[in-house]
Amino acid sequence: EICACLVGSEMCIRDRVKIDNIVFRHTDYIYYLGLITVILLFTITCFAGLIGSGRICPTKEETATALILAGMIIISCVPLYNNVIYLGHDSRFHLDRIEGIKEGLLSGQFPVSIYPLINSGYGYATPLFYGDAFLYIPAVMRLMGFTLQFSFKAFIFMINAFSVIAFYFCVKKITCNRKYGLLGAFLFIFSTYHFSDTYGRASIGEITAWGFFSLIVVGLWNIYTMDVDDKRYSHQWIVPMIGYTGVIESHIISTELVAMATVLTCLVLFKRTFKLKRFLNLLKTASASIAVNMYFILPFLDSMKNENVVITKWKDIDCAMQANGIHLADLFRVDIPQMFLEVRFFREVYTGLGIAFGLGLLVIIYVFIRYRQKAVKNKPFIFFSSMAVFFTALCLTIFPWDGIISFLQNFMAGTRINQLTLYAANALANIQWPYRFLTIATVFFAIAIVFAISMLENRKVKYTVTSVIAFMLLGQYIWSSIGLMTTKDVVHLNSITRNDTEYANDIGMMEYYPMVGDTLTSINLNEQNCKTIFVDVSDYKKEYTNIYLHASNSSGAEGLIELPLFYYRGYVVENLTTHQLAQAEAGAIKNVSFKVPVGEYDYKIYYNGINYWYIGYYASLASVILLVFYTIYIFYNRNIDKKEK
Repeated sequence: EICACLVGSEMCIRDRVKIDNIVFRHTDYIYYLGLITVILLFTITCFAGLIGSGRICPTKEETATALILAGMIIISCVPLYNNVIYLGHDSRFHLDRIEGIKEGLLSGQFPVSIYPLINSGYGYATPLFYGDAFLYIPAVMRLMGFTLQFSFKAFIFMINAFSVIAFYFCVKKITCNRKYGLLGAFLFIFSTYHFSDTYGRASIGEITAWGFFSLIVVGLWNIYTMDVDDKRYSHQWIVPMIGYTGVIESHIISTELVAMATVLTCLVLFKRTFKLKRFLNLLKTASASIAVNMYFILPFLDSMKNENVVITKWKDIDCAMQANGIHLADLFRVDIPQMFLEVRFFREVYTGLGIAFGLGLLVIIYVFIRYRQKAVKNKPFIFFSSMAVFFTALCLTIFPWDGIISFLQNFMAGTRINQLTLYAANALANIQWPYRFLTIATVFFAIAIVFAISMLENRKVKYTVTSVIAFMLLGQYIWSSIGLMTTKDVVHLNSITRNDTEYANDIGMMEYYPMVGDTLTSINLNEQNCKTIFVDVSDYKKEYTNIYLHASNSSGAEGLIELPLFYYRGYVVENLTTHQLAQAEAGAIKNVSFKVPVGEYDYKIYYNGINYWYIGYYASLASVILLVFYTIYIFYNRNIDKKEK
């Protein structure tokens, strides 16, 4: 890293550099790399042995399907196969989150609520407002000794792999056709917005949540289409619950979008929704999703209500989101690599459905006109097509988002009802960019296009249309990849420290930054020493968010110590001399502070969260344990039924 700094900066080359010290830390990287390699080889050997012995007999079609899916995964990750990271809009923020979780775990937090790394070591409470359960995967890889760059890329690879496989099984289940499952997965993973979201915007939270959309779709499909008297029907809530959990733990804004899509689906299908057994399954899905994620939901809701940070003051911010939508003319246009050279904020990458999905829309319209009677009777085709068009419309600049938000803000002003409509207005304003609805629209469009192609009666026409759409989609992906890899800013990053302010202090729109009243805290992040009144401090030591010190107060009056930590509720002051615990207080400029009585004391200050949050922690743990036992019970009964048959 020192060499990279010397080579990459002209100032460092010209001037003399003084290195105070170099610290070498031993990691078990080689050990873990060898262990992972052995496990993979053992798994492959066992699988090959089972095939060779005849215990597993994959058909040619199954083998071909597996190879095609593997090919999709490998090709979709082409921008990852090099020794740099292409810096998207949110790359620094998510790299910070990974490193923040790693350091949070080292500080003794679990689950991690404060990232010690961010803001020059003052900490940042992103996890209280933004689910990060899946980022523990790359964070644990960091603890194992893998570089930040490798861990980040490996995680994106895992997301793409999961997304392809999950969408394949989703579409296969809906259409009852393996080939259409492959087509659906292809349309999804190579969709223009998926590329933009993954590599251009680097919205890691959003693409992680996006991968779980397919579980929600197939789960709700089973609930709405399966015979309610089927023995298996009572546990159809498990798959959508896993989907909702994945979204909640990945991206809070995607949770809003999915909630909107789910409510709309229930209303559109209201005749089916309110049948008793089906409604009970939907209630099970919602209840289990809340219970499993209570460890995040409870601190989130509590923090949204009681923390004085930027995001909780969002109602005071004039957010004109309509202008951030997509122009109708840009919705299906061809993307070109030169777009990456533009400097307009959030317009360096193309945000739209792309020309291939435009052709898909023409196929949908053609099928509806050419096979009108057949199309009208195909209710899934009508449903997915209508939802695709609706959620695409929400992305456009012509959709009156500003008017809706303004109406909700001013509806029955001064009444309790207005307080509720204000919450709704704030939730909509929090979406920020309407093109986020493309995540929902892409899923519905991909499935609708598959249905449209399946309804084409001429086989030659069907294969021609499929080939043209696939060629255009893959061509657009390659075209965009070239633009990305030839024009985007790059970085080679092994780790981040609090001194790497370009990265460690990149906190996006400062949503979780502490506020004093209605203004941002004026804390100077370069100030790394504690401040005192009537107190002498010695043996001061700071490790992550943990601070140890000896305080001596001989003034005869109560003293005060202010620490270089942002104040978020949950910091604890432990008096190691008297063995007493107390909650830290917020200083005048929103840093952690506490009072010191007359005398000499040893203190430890650390983050412990709020006591009643542990209700959520234990509720989630109990829910997961019950879910595991329930799943085992289901498979046990299923095996018994198979033996009886």
